[in-house]
Amino acid sequence: MTRYIDLLYVFVGAGLGGACRHALSCFVSGGAGNFGFGVVSVNYIGCFFAGLLLFVMQNSGLSRPVTLFFMVGLLGGFTTFSAFGVETILYLQRSQFILALGNILMSLLALVMVYFGYLFARFF
Repeated sequence: MTRYIDLLYVFVGAGLGGACRHALSCFVSGGAGNFGFGVVSVNYIGCFFAGLLLFVMQNSGLSRPVTLFFMVGLLGGFTTFSAFGVETILYLQRSQFILALGNILMSLLALVMVYFGYLFARFF
């Protein structure tokens, strides 16, 4: 039963995060979607709050439901880039520099997968 409640926290948080991402992105870009300032703004703001929340989690022992709702749900729905940032910082805090670098490089290579997905769809 606890697993289902955990999923509920993530589900509600992710829904709110996704709605906030869309609203902020439209507000920043004026709905026109020029360049990508909306996405960049969402990523910067999400990463800032992920770092803030990571500090709070490490220094105050937030409960599991609060962590699931805010870190996994709300910020995960707002921007997955924040999860990438938190994972990289945790590797660096543990002096796992190779893992941090690998995480950065593999995440950047995900851009290639976007291109492959596009080519695949275009082919079919």
